[in-house]
This record gives sequence, C-alpha cells and structure tokens, in this order.
Amino acid sequence: MDTGVGWGHADVDEAYQPRRRPLPEGLGAHGLHSQDVALVINTHLHFDHCGSNHLFPQMPIYVQAEEYTAAHSLPYFTILAWVDFPTRSTSR
Repeated sequence: MDTGVGWGHADVDEAYQPRRRPLPEGLGAHGLHSQDVALVINTHLHFDHCGSNHLFPQMPIYVQAEEYTAAHSLPYFTILAWVDFPTRSTSR
C-alpha cells in the first residue's frame, strides 16, 4: 500500500491543497488497524505516495531500487524527509 500525502510541508500545501485523510482513519474504513499491516509497498516515491511511511517505523517498506535512487539524486523528485524519516533504518 502507498501511504498517501504527508503532513506539514508548506510548499505541498500551497501548491496542491491536498485533502488528507489520516491513514488510521482510512484503514479503519475497511475494518483494519495499523497493526494489521505486515509491510508497506510504495509504487513510487512521489510525495503523494510515501507521506505517511513514518507511521510504520519498524515495518519493511519496499520500493524499486531505481525509484529509491531517483528520490536521492533528482531535485524536486519527492519530499526526502518522507522517504528517509528519522526512525527509519534503511537496508538494501
């Protein structure tokens, strides 16, 4: 699952004015809770797909290697803090 648009980024808020739904609320609408999630798969790392990854700090998060490389090498590709959040340990 992608985790949607994150919170607290002024440029994203101004440019896109996203209508957010907290991820726990979205899961709950389907009878699920965050602890029911076994892993996260980001289809890609644009800001509107990885913004709530931080809600799963100990969870395996999968993405294509090329996508991870692009996020770290192309300017304006994503919000890197939403990919590499402080509690995330990255393994390749």
